[in-house]
Amino acid sequence: MFEVNPSMKIEVITGIKGRNVVVIDDFYLNPDEIRERAMNLNYTGDPEVAGGVPGTRGVEEESEVKEKLKKIYRTLCELYFPYREGINEKDFNDNWDRQSFMVNSINDEGLREKPLGILPHQDWWENNNESTFQFGSVIYLNKEEECAGGTKFYSHFGKITIPEDWQPQWVIDIPPEVRHIKFQHIYTRIKENNPYRKEYQANMKYNRMVLYEADILHGPEVDLYQFSNYNRINQVLFM
Repeated sequence: MFEVNPSMKIEVITGIKGRNVVVIDDFYLNPDEIRERAMNLNYTGDPEVAGGVPGTRGVEEESEVKEKLKKIYRTLCELYFPYREGINEKDFNDNWDRQSFMVNSINDEGLREKPLGILPHQDWWENNNESTFQFGSVIYLNKEEECAGGTKFYSHFGKITIPEDWQPQWVIDIPPEVRHIKFQHIYTRIKENNPYRKEYQANMKYNRMVLYEADILHGPEVDLYQFSNYNRINQVLFM
């Protein structure tokens, strides 16, 4: 399991406010096997496990993820982000040693319960003393007929990265009487392109992998009623 496809198709999206995003189709050799395992994980919404995911997360220790994916990810990070001043090997290796089989699961119920999870965010920011992530990745595990939306990359007042984690005032100020429609309120404000602006969207596609730098603003492009009959499931990795 977790063997990568030697015939994967690599596309590098450049010029995203000076940054790159790598999109790879047909990433796994046997995606159906991995999808089946993902669907049988034990999922939890516990913040200690799920973080800010607008849904639940399943995590299993899996040595094959560490063994079979490290080389390809290390190579991709080295090749396709040439403007970086190199990769911090210690941080990369330390984070990879903690890698597991981790899958996010999102549906309508989760979006209504945790709507803040759709806000653009970063996996690392300048004033974060805890995270040492340099890159993040998502691998979509929904079949083609289940796919909708994807992953968006944003700028905030023209900047693709911000120095610290925060919430915009219009989220903090949402009055109690509209909390029952909080998801739609947040979704609509993001769509207004002020102060966030979409710079690029990687569309959801079965067995597609997306690799990005951890300090880029990003978030799931997902709306209510897209995942009513099945969950949006995607493997996530941080390194």
